[in-house]
Amino acid sequence: MLTKDSINLLVHGFLHDACSHLGIDDSQINISYMPMPVPMMLVMLLKDTDDIVIDTSILAKIAEKNTYSILRNDIYRTAREIYQRRKHKAEGTHVDKEVDAIDAYAFTYALSFLNGLSFIIPKLMIDKLQPKILQILNEEFHEDCILHSTPDWQFKDEFIYRIKKTKKAHKEELRLLKTAKPLIISTNVANGEKGSATNPFDNVLEACRFIEEEERKAFDQDIYMSNTLSQRRFNYCADINIYNIKWADAKSAYCHPEVPANAFIVNQLMSGKFSLKPNLYRRKFLYRGQSQYYDVCTPGLYRNPDQTYFLKELIQYDELRAVLASHPLVQLFEKGIDLWHDIFRFEVNYAGLAQHYYNKTSLLDLTSDIDTAKFFAITDYRFDEFTPHTDTSQLGVMYYYELAEPGAFSYQNKQSLSTIGKQPFMRSGNQHGFL
Repeated sequence: MLTKDSINLLVHGFLHDACSHLGIDDSQINISYMPMPVPMMLVMLLKDTDDIVIDTSILAKIAEKNTYSILRNDIYRTAREIYQRRKHKAEGTHVDKEVDAIDAYAFTYALSFLNGLSFIIPKLMIDKLQPKILQILNEEFHEDCILHSTPDWQFKDEFIYRIKKTKKAHKEELRLLKTAKPLIISTNVANGEKGSATNPFDNVLEACRFIEEEERKAFDQDIYMSNTLSQRRFNYCADINIYNIKWADAKSAYCHPEVPANAFIVNQLMSGKFSLKPNLYRRKFLYRGQSQYYDVCTPGLYRNPDQTYFLKELIQYDELRAVLASHPLVQLFEKGIDLWHDIFRFEVNYAGLAQHYYNKTSLLDLTSDIDTAKFFAITDYRFDEFTPHTDTSQLGVMYYYELAEPGAFSYQNKQSLSTIGKQPFMRSGNQHGFL
């Protein structure tokens, strides 16, 4: 059920989304909520200001139905009307109500289509709206698209519209995708140089400053990650030529500069389930800290070279998984959460939880948060307690794992990378975990 607070957040979110594309500072626009004496439209623009009023009586019906497409469309339309009003004033042009109305609705559809949505467009309007929608997509958003329609299964003779790139633009996107090669930029510290085994860094902070500078250089050299991914404006999937909804995209964690660095991004997996992935915007490395160096970075299950039989550890993992699966929060993740008539099922990474809660597994955990790696590089764990590592005869070590897109999370070379991220239990989210 939509609440007053969530509706207000949606309104401001939709307004910011539209205004950011229109070059309007939405923080200067006042929003009021009040019942209209004669309901005409949900959102109205006041005559002599850029302030908007939302009809609470219509809004209540929307909240009752637990859907918000009408609200989104009306906010987009009203933002376009503000843009038109300012443009007419700046250029000294006259208002043409019919032309401006078509333009406002065309902008609404264009932006919604780019956000991965699809709509029924009334038959009486499609002939007028279609050329204007394509013009706005091409000239304002620089997206070379066509309208694609399919018959609606609920309403006879109605069509659902969404957008695809033109054949030429789609071929170009596929070419760019195929020519993008995963790039690994190794850092080689020669023996005797600062950071080598014979001349180690003085402390973990010095080591991390070096790693962060190496990450910055590696990211800047990776054209696909620094340009194609991090600067992507819309979640376009070239493989099947569709624009994805923002959260229904495997690469969305790379594309959100507007959220904090320690945020989590809803991300759809190949399984169709979702994960809450740590923010990877402008990231090239994942990290791992250990208070002791090993010639081979080995998972906990295999660190005893004399052990060849692992039945006990495997049984412990199965027992933990069975206990976790019985927890109500885990069951909620698995069965799915109903959000606005869609069921969202979240991936529970049982192996990642086992790793974070000190079971011996055949896997290594990594983190996107360098402070977490620092912590593990300078502490020892024993009997469920962390203590500072004080043995100065042993070197702590900071590893980095280089993300190479496309394909960083694909199975390759007999290994694969997966997201632990935010789970029903706190530790994995606090550690911004990967596996």
